Formats: sequence, structure tokens, C-alpha cells
Amino acid sequence: GHGETETPVNEQLFYSNRQVNQLKSILDRLSFDRLFAFGYSMGGRLLFQLITAHPELLNGAIFESTHCGLSIEKERKERITVDELRAESILHNFDQFLDEWMALPLFQHTPDHAGKAYRTIMENQNPENLAASLRCFGAGSMPPVCDKLQDVQHPLYLIAGEYDKKYIDRMRSISKQCNDSTFQIVEKAGHRVHTDQPDIWIQILKTFITEHYV
Repeated sequence: GHGETETPVNEQLFYSNRQVNQLKSILDRLSFDRLFAFGYSMGGRLLFQLITAHPELLNGAIFESTHCGLSIEKERKERITVDELRAESILHNFDQFLDEWMALPLFQHTPDHAGKAYRTIMENQNPENLAASLRCFGAGSMPPVCDKLQDVQHPLYLIAGEYDKKYIDRMRSISKQCNDSTFQIVEKAGHRVHTDQPDIWIQILKTFITEHYV
């Protein structure tokens, strides 16, 4: 439901298990000999779902500014409430939602030119699908898989921006639950490390894949 994906307005398609099954179907047909995956934010949450459900599909993964789910029930309920309010805002006043979303502290370090590009991309999305994504695959709705990370034998690389204190704490905590992981804080970067420090981000991906492509 994001980007240029053609997605019918059907909330059932947005649940975690459906998205994971769709990814598995695609990857099974492509039959990669070696595959490393990268996931940022919501994409990172989906990648955690995939790698814990089907670790055989991957050889390693890189995660940026994301988490593996909310394990505390109270936090999950609170997040579901927040995401429902956001979904209603998307459906009833999309422009206002975009203003509020772009103003979140998470994105305050995004360069102006990149912020404008993100705004343009978001304006071209289908509000009904964005709302469905929040309701069915929001951080409170998706099943937490943090307790399954210790069973993943592949190398994992976790990245957070220096200015993104919330996700530094989250990803440091996640790294302690992994069997084989590296955690890096990228200097002079916020939530969008790939936008704030693209050269460093590219080098991280290249180095990680090169070292583990065996």
C-alpha cells in the first residue's frame, strides 16, 4: 500500500502473516542463491517478522531505526489507540495528518530537500491503504517477535542515528537479544540514517554484505 505498489483496499492483506506469506511466495519463486535484506522503520518491522518466521530465506539482514515489536500488553494497547487516531486523521483530513507526521520529532533532522521529497511521495499515496497499514500492521497490531531473535543464526546489523535516542535504546536492547549481531550508532544522523548520512549508510551495507557473502 506504499510507494507505487498496486494494492486493493482490503485490510486483510495488511496483517503480518499475510505480508510474510506474500514475501515468502516471491522469494521462493526467485530462488536467490545468496540473499541479504535491508529494512528501515516499518520495513524493518516486517523484516523481523520474515527472518524469525523463515530464516532459511536469508543469509543476513540489516535493520535501521526499527524494532521487533512491543512485548508489554499495556504499550501495545496504547499504540493501537494512537494508530487508530492517526488512521482516522488520514481518512478525514489527509493534509493535516501529513503536516503532523512531518513535524514529528523523529524527522526533525531530515534535510529540507529530502523532507520535501518525502512529502511529495506521501501526498501521492492512497489514504485508505495508509490507514489500513496503521490498523493492521502498526507497531501495536503486529505480533512481537523479540523472543525469537535468539534462534536466528544469521548475522544481523543494527543501525540507529546519533540524534535518535529512542531508537538507540530500542536497537541496543534488540542487539542483546540476538545470537549474532552488530550495533552501530551513526554520527550526525537522526531516524532516517539513509537520508542524513547516505555515504556512511551505503558503506555499511557494502561492508556487511561483502564480509558475509560466503
